[in-house]
Amino acid sequence: MSIVESLVELDMAHAEKIFNDISPPQKSHIIAAQKRLNARWWTMKSILNPSMTIVALREAISLNKSTGCHNAAKQLTARLHKLL
Repeated sequence: MSIVESLVELDMAHAEKIFNDISPPQKSHIIAAQKRLNARWWTMKSILNPSMTIVALREAISLNKSTGCHNAAKQLTARLHKLL
Protein backbone atom coordinates (compact mmCIF):
# COMPACT_ATOMS: atom_id res chain seq x y z
CA MET A 1 0.00 0.00 0.00
CA SER A 2 2.90 2.35 0.72
CA ILE A 3 4.12 1.99 -2.86
CA VAL A 4 0.72 2.99 -4.22
CA GLU A 5 0.52 5.96 -1.84
CA SER A 6 3.90 7.26 -2.96
CA LEU A 7 3.26 6.64 -6.67
CA VAL A 8 -0.07 8.48 -6.76
CA GLU A 9 1.64 11.85 -7.06
CA LEU A 10 4.28 10.66 -9.53
CA ASP A 11 2.59 8.16 -11.86
CA MET A 12 -1.16 7.72 -11.42
CA ALA A 13 -1.43 4.99 -14.08
CA HIS A 14 1.28 2.86 -12.48
CA ALA A 15 -0.22 3.42 -9.02
CA GLU A 16 -3.62 2.30 -10.29
CA LYS A 17 -2.14 -0.85 -11.85
CA ILE A 18 -0.46 -1.84 -8.58
CA PHE A 19 -3.57 -0.93 -6.57
CA ASN A 20 -5.71 -3.20 -8.79
CA ASP A 21 -3.41 -6.12 -7.89
CA ILE A 22 -4.12 -5.64 -4.18
CA SER A 23 -7.12 -7.61 -2.96
CA PRO A 24 -9.96 -5.53 -1.48
CA PRO A 25 -10.45 -5.60 2.29
CA GLN A 26 -12.58 -8.36 3.72
CA LYS A 27 -15.36 -7.57 6.15
CA SER A 28 -14.85 -9.89 9.08
CA HIS A 29 -13.74 -9.76 12.68
CA ILE A 30 -10.36 -8.09 12.29
CA ILE A 31 -7.82 -6.44 14.53
CA ALA A 32 -7.18 -2.69 14.65
CA ALA A 33 -4.02 -2.89 12.52
CA GLN A 34 -5.95 -4.57 9.71
CA LYS A 35 -8.71 -1.95 9.99
CA ARG A 36 -6.12 0.80 9.61
CA LEU A 37 -4.71 -0.93 6.53
CA ASN A 38 -8.24 -1.27 5.17
CA ALA A 39 -8.78 2.46 5.78
CA ARG A 40 -5.67 3.19 3.72
CA TRP A 41 -7.03 0.93 0.96
CA TRP A 42 -10.33 2.84 0.92
CA THR A 43 -8.48 6.16 0.92
CA MET A 44 -6.50 5.11 -2.15
CA LYS A 45 -9.72 3.84 -3.75
CA SER A 46 -11.19 7.33 -3.31
CA ILE A 47 -8.23 8.84 -5.16
CA LEU A 48 -7.85 6.27 -7.94
CA ASN A 49 -11.54 5.67 -8.66
CA PRO A 50 -13.33 9.04 -8.89
CA SER A 51 -16.76 7.43 -9.30
CA MET A 52 -16.35 5.81 -5.87
CA THR A 53 -14.84 8.80 -4.06
CA ILE A 54 -17.70 9.57 -1.67
CA VAL A 55 -18.40 5.95 -0.76
CA ALA A 56 -14.71 5.17 -0.32
CA LEU A 57 -14.09 8.23 1.85
CA ARG A 58 -17.04 7.38 4.11
CA GLU A 59 -15.71 3.85 4.58
CA ALA A 60 -12.17 5.13 5.29
CA ILE A 61 -13.53 7.65 7.81
CA SER A 62 -15.54 4.96 9.57
CA LEU A 63 -12.57 2.59 9.80
CA ASN A 64 -10.24 5.33 11.05
CA LYS A 65 -12.72 6.33 13.75
CA SER A 66 -13.20 2.73 14.86
CA THR A 67 -9.46 2.34 15.42
CA GLY A 68 -8.95 5.65 17.20
CA CYS A 69 -7.26 7.43 14.29
CA HIS A 70 -9.24 10.61 14.81
CA ASN A 71 -6.79 12.95 13.04
CA ALA A 72 -6.91 10.84 9.87
CA ALA A 73 -10.71 10.71 10.13
CA LYS A 74 -10.86 14.53 10.46
CA GLN A 75 -8.66 15.03 7.41
CA LEU A 76 -10.76 12.67 5.33
CA THR A 77 -13.97 14.28 6.60
CA ALA A 78 -12.67 17.67 5.45
CA ARG A 79 -11.96 16.18 1.99
CA LEU A 80 -15.45 14.70 1.90
CA HIS A 81 -17.09 18.01 2.84
CA LYS A 82 -15.21 19.77 0.03
CA LEU A 83 -16.78 17.34 -2.42
CA LEU A 84 -20.33 17.86 -1.19
